[in-house]
Amino acid sequence: TQQTLDELSEPIELKLYYSSDASTVSPQLAAYAGRVREMLQTYAARSHGRVRFVEADVEAFSEEEDDALEAGVEPVRPFQGADPIYFGLSGANAIDERRVIPWLDPQREATLEYEVTRLIWELEHPDRIRVGLISALQIDPTADPRLGGSPHGVFAGELGRFFDVVALAPDFAEIPDVD
Repeated sequence: TQQTLDELSEPIELKLYYSSDASTVSPQLAAYAGRVREMLQTYAARSHGRVRFVEADVEAFSEEEDDALEAGVEPVRPFQGADPIYFGLSGANAIDERRVIPWLDPQREATLEYEVTRLIWELEHPDRIRVGLISALQIDPTADPRLGGSPHGVFAGELGRFFDVVALAPDFAEIPDVD
């Protein structure tokens, strides 16, 4: 994480969308939101001024709600009839390219630092590297690993998120245009 922050060449804005009033129904979520906020403040403090952290308190039928939806943040309703809870992160670089974590799931807290650092890395490196893949394994980088299927799903999913993957046939005669 520190290396990624040290190597930033342009400023990045991280915007946390959080529904503080609606989330009072879940003390666990409120506690997790505090940990996320603290972590994002640490990113900003350790980035030598290259990461700017802002927070939007999202309430139903507000301008912040419209902004959150436009950014790709997904609301969750803890029970039917409850106000939606927004708890996602949007990032933007200097040329207004954007990446989003639609929902900061407390069940995935162990991977939070990785997810945020990857979001920053993707904003710093918006052009995906094109790689050639040759394998006897059934690896599909375009498949969603959450849907099951291949035992290589997580690896393949991450490979597909970072790179533009060109699958090569086992009997290929020429390497295509790849980086």
